Amino acid sequence: MRAYIQRIIVLVTGLLPIHCLAGFQEGEAAFNARNYAVAAREWQPLADAGDVRAQVRLGELYADGLGVMKDEARALALFRRPAERGDAAAQLALGRMYLEGRGVARNVAQGAAWYATAAAVDYAPAQVALGRLYQAGLGVTRDDAQALSWFQKAADQGDAEGADELGLAYSRGQGVTKDAVASANWFKKAADQNLGRAQLHYATVLFNGLGVARDEGAAAMWFGKAAQQGVADAEEALGRLYARGAGVKQDKAAAVDWFRRAADHGSARGQIALAEAYGQGDGVVHDDAMSAQWYRKAADQGSSIAQYNLGRFYLWGRGVAQNDTQAAQWLQRAADQGLAPAKLELSVLYAAGRGVQKDEQRSTSLLHEAAEGGAAEAQYYVGLRSAMGRTVAQNDRDAEQWFRKAAKQGYALAETALGNFYLDHRAGLQGDDEAVALFGDAARQGEPGGQYGLGWCLAYGRGTAQNDPQAVALYMKAADQGYAAAQTSLAWMYTQGRGVTRDESKAFELYGHAAAQGFVPAEESLAEMYELGRGTSRDLKQARYWYHAAAEAGIPQAMYNLGRLSSDDPVQAWVWLELAARSKISQAVAERDRLTPQLSEAQRQKAADTIKAWLAAHGGA
Repeated sequence: MRAYIQRIIVLVTGLLPIHCLAGFQEGEAAFNARNYAVAAREWQPLADAGDVRAQVRLGELYADGLGVMKDEARALALFRRPAERGDAAAQLALGRMYLEGRGVARNVAQGAAWYATAAAVDYAPAQVALGRLYQAGLGVTRDDAQALSWFQKAADQGDAEGADELGLAYSRGQGVTKDAVASANWFKKAADQNLGRAQLHYATVLFNGLGVARDEGAAAMWFGKAAQQGVADAEEALGRLYARGAGVKQDKAAAVDWFRRAADHGSARGQIALAEAYGQGDGVVHDDAMSAQWYRKAADQGSSIAQYNLGRFYLWGRGVAQNDTQAAQWLQRAADQGLAPAKLELSVLYAAGRGVQKDEQRSTSLLHEAAEGGAAEAQYYVGLRSAMGRTVAQNDRDAEQWFRKAAKQGYALAETALGNFYLDHRAGLQGDDEAVALFGDAARQGEPGGQYGLGWCLAYGRGTAQNDPQAVALYMKAADQGYAAAQTSLAWMYTQGRGVTRDESKAFELYGHAAAQGFVPAEESLAEMYELGRGTSRDLKQARYWYHAAAEAGIPQAMYNLGRLSSDDPVQAWVWLELAARSKISQAVAERDRLTPQLSEAQRQKAADTIKAWLAAHGGA
């Protein structure tokens, strides 16, 4: 109350002529109608006559260049006169000029002092402003408790901004014990006074059930109230509700309309949402070029998500001309803000030398940064490198830890990898049931490795009851995605008639698909089908071809079989039999010993040289 009494005394309203009061009100009406030049004409004579209200309002026009030529020095002078005479609104305005360095050298301490002067006479807007300075430590020592105290003083006067700030403080536990119920109550008090951002905050706690019962319908109503006031984040949030049909009837076109409003109001989140809609053709005609444009607007505002997506658009040539250099630059901006997925993409670019100079060390460093930053895909690949000993020493323990981190985020490839660790007892892990659970979750996401792993467990009764039909069904799903191991296992099921009608022609076809991908077990099985004429016509030339492919991959049995079928070339036959014999294939020993006396000295030397060269090429002794 003291603030209002003080204002009355300073303004001496009762001593002002009636035409002065009317002139001020006419200026307010013009201002509200955005007719700023008229407002300035109405307020100028009143300000010259010493009307502090007119001086403050006219100062605001000069500060922002509304209806008059922008003149911050003049604005400062207009604020200073009533401020020095004790007008709280002028003191607040003058303090803001000092804080922002407008019309005067920036002096945050002086600005804070003017805020404090106005706050001391219970001027609620100044109390809120001073509280924010204490939160930020700007012009005063940072003190969350002091900030809370000033917000409380303003809220106790019924000030909506103060109530909203209290709601935020209680939600964060800033200067007070975190209290979701108290936070929701303060947001509601401010929202009831039609403060747009408080309506946004109250809608958010309603939607998430924070301190209040979760209520999507009520949340939508409050988002709508805030959106109608042009609160951009509320417009974007309301669009999300319409897109999903949460609390409102699903309406993709309405969602896009709200996204566009938010985007036009400069909301980066709204711009991203609109970019996503165009990119997916969701509620609007698919248009990658428009998607790229909106991502760029948000990226130019510093949104790391938008920078990341724009970088990927350049990488793929979506909506923009393909440009690796531009892709790398945008991804780097996002990575500089700590966005883990952007670091992962950059890692790939550095490894390939796309848009940047090739740098394996930088690639590895970025990959690890992305993994440490929580990017599940990066965590999986770091684990894979440790499991395989690629660019780092082989370490199952490290691999298991990284796989587990990614798996906890539901990353299907990591779940499959960790499941295999359990099956193979790597890193000291044991538990077939754990493997089944991991494979199952990956399979439900459509990951072929998970489908194959779960199918294998069902086929052999590992961690679950043995069930051939279910195993076959899962193998089929993975095989349809081109997963070679599943194609090979499914082919074997067809040869045995397990869980499916026996069909060697189908088995031959599946082995062929897997072998064409270089899957070694399938190459060996396909060679056997050709040799025996199972599921296809007998063809020894094709059999030798596929045995050779498997033998080159180091499969001892394939070496032996290739040696058996190479009777037309005794040197080659002896070479393959010798290699198989060294791998303890007993039949190969007998065949080699039978063939050895038939070789000339020159042939024996040639065979020895061939084996030496083969072992050197394949890392053997």
